[in-house]
This record gives sequence, C-alpha cells and structure tokens, in this order.
Amino acid sequence: MQMKPLAVFLFLFLAFTRVYAQQGFVVHLTIDKVFLGSDSLVFKKGKTWVLHTKSKTDTVEIGQVRGTPVAMVTDVQRVLVNKRVQFKIGYAFYKKVFGRWELIRHFGYVARYDLVQAEKNFETGRGKKTAKEEYSCQWSDPALFAAKFRMDVYKE
Repeated sequence: MQMKPLAVFLFLFLAFTRVYAQQGFVVHLTIDKVFLGSDSLVFKKGKTWVLHTKSKTDTVEIGQVRGTPVAMVTDVQRVLVNKRVQFKIGYAFYKKVFGRWELIRHFGYVARYDLVQAEKNFETGRGKKTAKEEYSCQWSDPALFAAKFRMDVYKE
C-alpha cells in the first residue's frame, strides 16, 4: 500500500523535472567596436566567440581600451508571457578597475519568441563566421560608453 503513493510521487517528480529542465543556449557573439570615454577599440573584421550557457555567460574579456580591460556578459532567460514561451536576451558591459570587474551598464533585455536550434558542429562551421543580428548601445551623452556588436542566440 505504501508503494503506490511513492510511485505516483516519483512519476510526477520525474515528469516535472524533465519538462522544466533548464535548456542550454549557444551565444554567437561578434564585437565590432567599443568606445570608452574618448578612446575606442575597433576590430576591422570583428572578434568572434561561441559561448555555451544555461542562462548567464561568464565574463568575456573583449579587449583593452587605453589599458582598461572591457568585458561583456550575456544573459538568456526563458519566461512564460501570456501562456507563451518567450526568450529574454540581455547584455551588460564591464570594465576592470583595480583588478575587479565594475559594471559600466546593463542595457536591458530584448524579447524573442523562438530560437533556432544550433547545428551539431556549430563551432567549426557557422561559429567561425561573424554573427548576424546587429546591436548598438550607448550610455550617456556625450558617450561615456558605446558598443557595436552582433549576437545570435540558439537553442543547444
């Protein structure tokens, strides 16, 4: 008699964790330009990364603007909006001050209703090329910080 409730609990637990298991994402990122104050860092052909994440990427150092390291973090969230799955993609930039990453600005989120599945050999194929979707962000006027980059997000 005790086995039936245990079996039902186990079935529901496995079904729930299987349905709501966190899905991985592939972030294809190409940085073109970064402006910090009156100085800039420009990559003529873009600098490209392929990142794998469950939600938030590690801090990716882009390069240095006049000796100041600049980095980016991307955040992908799967949310339910009006009974429909939506993907929120956010990004933030950091600069290194006295050996610690200091937030320059979080530029909010963009919404995507569907993401394409990444190809099996993404890093050796499409991942070697530049990303496609263009982004541009600026903070303050005159600009204390600005960036131009391309970023594509795929389901893993």
